[in-house]
Amino acid sequence: MTILLYIVFYLSLIAHICGAVLSLIYLKNGENRFLGSASRFNFIGALLLILGAFIRASIWHEVPLANATDFINLFLLMVSITGYVITRSERRRALLTFYMPPLALFCCLAGYTAIPDLSLAPKTLPSVFVGIHVVTAVLAYGLFYVASLTSIAYAFVARRLKQRATKGLVRKLPSLENLDRTLFLLISIGYPVFAITVLQGMYWAWYEQQLLSPQWWLDPKIFMSVLMLFFYGFTFHGRSMSKLRGPKLAYALFLFGVLLGCYLILKSTGFLPDLLMAPVQ
Repeated sequence: MTILLYIVFYLSLIAHICGAVLSLIYLKNGENRFLGSASRFNFIGALLLILGAFIRASIWHEVPLANATDFINLFLLMVSITGYVITRSERRRALLTFYMPPLALFCCLAGYTAIPDLSLAPKTLPSVFVGIHVVTAVLAYGLFYVASLTSIAYAFVARRLKQRATKGLVRKLPSLENLDRTLFLLISIGYPVFAITVLQGMYWAWYEQQLLSPQWWLDPKIFMSVLMLFFYGFTFHGRSMSKLRGPKLAYALFLFGVLLGCYLILKSTGFLPDLLMAPVQ
């Protein structure tokens, strides 16, 4: 079963990487068939990630949400599904050229961490509540990350139109108004999901105090969570009141997306310590 797990996992990574390559080929020749194939590879990769999670859970009889690879896999799954849903519209299909290559880089990171991680049993979660908390948090991360990639597309289209260059990829991408609506849609879903996640964390911290390290409040996840909540609250309400839209919204989401990506990489590779859980006596 472990061999099957590795096969399914790496096939999912290969599917995502193939989708990224096809999206880059589309950039060169503009043939829609490559973009359609990239979308299908993205979908297949997501299905294989789900299958791999089920296989891992059946081997160890634990929910696979404990180590770096499990975390990256869940993030990849959320980004894949979000990107697939957003690009189901023919008008938004070309956004895959901005979604798939960065996703392939995370696949390479997942492939690196998976070598030791997939053979290890997942840690037992303290409760089902914690599992739900992790899933909603990573869903919010995925929505925010796709929003940051969409903001890059917005900046690209805006720059090309300013230069009066309307040929090539810019003709395939959605209009600035459509991209602005897409950004608002992503943060409109991501912001309340993440607010619920933070409230879940606060409740868990109060209810399960004996499971937490005395320095739990110094954990980078706590700082990042509070920062994200304030930032996306600001962008959501600013966009709702039409005070923050267009280029301002796009650049803000891009910069914060870079910060989120760096945090995810550092956390997944173990460079950031985990102070949240108390050591086992």
